Amino acid sequence: MKSSLIGTITRLGGVNQVSPLGRFRGAVIIMNKNFLALCCCFLIINITFGLKPEKKYAYHPKDFELVSETKYLTTSDSLQIIAWHIPAIAEQKKNISIIISNSDAGNMSSWLAVVPGFVHAGFDVWLYDYRGFGESSDFSINSNMLYYNEFITDLSAVVNAVKSSEPKNKICLFGFSMGTIVNTLYLFQNKNDIDFYIGDGQVYSPSLVTDRLNKTGKTVLIPDSLIQDWDKFYKGIKIPVLLFCASNDIVCTKDDVAKLQEEVKNIKIVPFEGGHLQGMYILQESYFQNIEYFLAKK
Repeated sequence: MKSSLIGTITRLGGVNQVSPLGRFRGAVIIMNKNFLALCCCFLIINITFGLKPEKKYAYHPKDFELVSETKYLTTSDSLQIIAWHIPAIAEQKKNISIIISNSDAGNMSSWLAVVPGFVHAGFDVWLYDYRGFGESSDFSINSNMLYYNEFITDLSAVVNAVKSSEPKNKICLFGFSMGTIVNTLYLFQNKNDIDFYIGDGQVYSPSLVTDRLNKTGKTVLIPDSLIQDWDKFYKGIKIPVLLFCASNDIVCTKDDVAKLQEEVKNIKIVPFEGGHLQGMYILQESYFQNIEYFLAKK
């Protein structure tokens, strides 16, 4: 199958860089490894296994020559969540909205490097900040916490906004590391009202991962779990699931992957040799090809 992904040029610091999607029309893809290293850097600095939010945005969509709209969303508990809606390029539009749930550090600006290729491939992208992150409402955060259940409320506000503003679009939840917990708990609370799920550095069970991390000398805490029986929950997922799983990952181990393959009916695993959240850099164009093919399934 030929990919329809169209490479784009983004400008960062006055230097033209090839976007992570590259150019691919059945021909050889020429990737700019400096840009991929930049993307990888964005991801690696966000691996803290504890909440480290930043209020100031290091980048804005305009720095990547992206058209965007800032959304001020109100949660069910009356807090304000800031989101950036970055629409698909009109001639490529596929009527799919990708909502990116960030990891546990920085803010949504840390993830802008991955956006240009998606919008030029025809996908609408929504970035958002949890409460306590970026310019979203203040929220008291213990840096030893792995996540807060309130983050699911924040994601719900974004999903509602997408459904309201883009009612014809299918929705894909895309989570990185801690963001996979938020997405998974959203699916638990809202069953199968989402069309696709993508996870990179999937947390199989927060309590299991917390035990692993604490054995390394860290102090990681979690709130009361909303899910008591994770096996039963995963077996109930009916939507298509795509997971990127590293060979050397304390968060998503090979045993976790084996369990997920048994429990989730409609799942595709993309394995790679490397560590937590390194798939984008290691797999390069294949990372994004897998996403495009996956989202074309339904």
